[in-house]
Amino acid sequence: MKRMLPKVLEIIKENASNDPDVIARNLRIKVHYRFLPRHLKGVLIKTPFSKDVVINSRIDENHKKVALAHELGHIYLHKGGFDLVDIDLLTDKDKKQKEYEANKFAFLLVAHTCLRNSPKMIDSIRNERDLTFNDTIELLKIFERTGCYI
Repeated sequence: MKRMLPKVLEIIKENASNDPDVIARNLRIKVHYRFLPRHLKGVLIKTPFSKDVVINSRIDENHKKVALAHELGHIYLHKGGFDLVDIDLLTDKDKKQKEYEANKFAFLLVAHTCLRNSPKMIDSIRNERDLTFNDTIELLKIFERTGCYI
């Protein structure tokens, strides 16, 4: 996979922000906060006319930012996420790859808020190509615990 950082930096520059809420607003994506089952953090809903993201209202503000950044990753990287009819056609490997890419996108997007505070974030961004699926999950968990937006 090509480096994702240049694309993420371009998105941050275009939006003059790395805040997922600002980017979603600029893309005219409606974000709804609703009570969802605990295992769901966020869901992207596509129709021919709009894209909506539903974020679990039970999770804290940092988790909400990460969940929205993850869904934005699907929008930017996967042409809007999974097609409703295609999701069952994807292999488990393809699904895992798309989730990995969306997690990596989310990490690279939200990590810019934390750069001044965390050498691990800086090193992980610098070595983006070496990040594994588990690395991105762990880095997002660090962000969710520390929270740099609030």
